[in-house]
Amino acid sequence: MDLRRTTLCLAGALMAGGTGAQQAEQAPPAPTQVVAPPAPGETDPNLAPVIACDEPIFQFGDVENSETVEHDFVIRNDGKTTLEIIKAKPGCGCTVANISNKLIEPGGTSAIKAKLNLKGRDGIHNKSITVESNDPKRKTLTLTMRGTAIALVSVSPRTIMVPRLIAGIAATNRVRIVSREEGVLAVGVTTTGNPKVNGAVEQLEGTNAFEVVLTTSDDLPQGTTFGRVTINTNTKSRPVINVPFRYNVVGEISVYPLELSMVTQNQAITRTLTVGPGTVTEFAIEEVIVPDDKMKATVQELQNSRYRIVVSNIIPRMELNGKSVKIITTAKNMEEVDVSFKVITRN
Repeated sequence: MDLRRTTLCLAGALMAGGTGAQQAEQAPPAPTQVVAPPAPGETDPNLAPVIACDEPIFQFGDVENSETVEHDFVIRNDGKTTLEIIKAKPGCGCTVANISNKLIEPGGTSAIKAKLNLKGRDGIHNKSITVESNDPKRKTLTLTMRGTAIALVSVSPRTIMVPRLIAGIAATNRVRIVSREEGVLAVGVTTTGNPKVNGAVEQLEGTNAFEVVLTTSDDLPQGTTFGRVTINTNTKSRPVINVPFRYNVVGEISVYPLELSMVTQNQAITRTLTVGPGTVTEFAIEEVIVPDDKMKATVQELQNSRYRIVVSNIIPRMELNGKSVKIITTAKNMEEVDVSFKVITRN
């Protein structure tokens, strides 16, 4: 072997190895990831409280409407710091919420006690409670009580509303009364409160139910006819039932309201009238005459022969009582429609 060549090879290898080592030592270190601290007022997301509820919806099923439903919603803190329940706001006055503990440590729980009074209620109910907390990602949590209130004596519908009844045509409406009390139901009509609205009772065969049939006369005046039918039963829970009714009778055109009621005052007010088709589908408003020169009537034309009349600068004083706004139209039998003012004094 050539000793000189071997020596040169070893020297070259040592030089190459030394250069690589120096390059490895001189290579820049990997950049370190810097996490910005939370801005002033913000909570570190890794140390934040987390609000949780495994059953945010409580299904209470079918309950008689003489009962009160109670339930405890369990709130848990799945976060790293203390969870604060700021408040629990019921969605309506019939739901009451109380909190057993407003400060919940990590892994801890608290109970929100909810009560729902079903007295006098009927049908499906969805009542909610909005829980506000210091959870930065979930400021509010909604809890819901859901179920059906069952009345021992149910009435359907509770109100009769006929928004558009053509003049000269009688209307018939039915009110069904069903009893779940023991014993055979008996029903009678005391009064309808209006001589042009008649009430009759019909028993539904094979059931413990009746229907009260309301029939109007065919000469109801144009405008609004309202009242209530009073029904007597032999039940303990609802011996007397009142069902309000309201019929809005229209002629060739419909004008609502036909009376502008207001309380005396010295400040100007504004009222709005709506005019639409009745038996006539196409018509126009030619003019609106107001009883006071200071008043102003603006007609806004809507779609399908419908109009909005804005009467502004009305000063409700007693001298205005009994006067009217006159609407002049192209309807053959309703060329002039009077909308009267009714002004009353404060007690």
